[in-house]
Amino acid sequence: MGEAISCLYATGIHCESENVNFEPIFLREARRRMYAAIYRSDKTLAIFFGRPPMMAWRYSDRRQLLDISDETVTSDDPEELERAISLLDNAGWSTEGKVHPASVVRLRCQHAVYKERLLEQSLAGEKDSDVIHNLQ
Repeated sequence: MGEAISCLYATGIHCESENVNFEPIFLREARRRMYAAIYRSDKTLAIFFGRPPMMAWRYSDRRQLLDISDETVTSDDPEELERAISLLDNAGWSTEGKVHPASVVRLRCQHAVYKERLLEQSLAGEKDSDVIHNLQ
């Protein structure tokens, strides 16, 4: 896991490119999916072993992946992709009611942010008495 995280940081996958509108969507989404999977795995292992996580959400500006199917992301048809993106809400979730593999990865990544916040509190050297305030 440490090697994967080091490579992720070294290659800049933790940062959303300034030229995000000019890079191919399949590449952007692949990077988002890779980041989300490694980030979530880091939190799962941190909880399992009771140690601090190696990645912190505050050191990344990588956005959440879009809730669209893998086939649509890799499609050669730009109209199919535009239609799928137009069916997303403002937060990037599908409004069609379909569950894609990206939906699960996206949800797990969002849960991992909360796991990280809980880990910060549970593994802190000095415990705060107001845990709820710190989690907000």
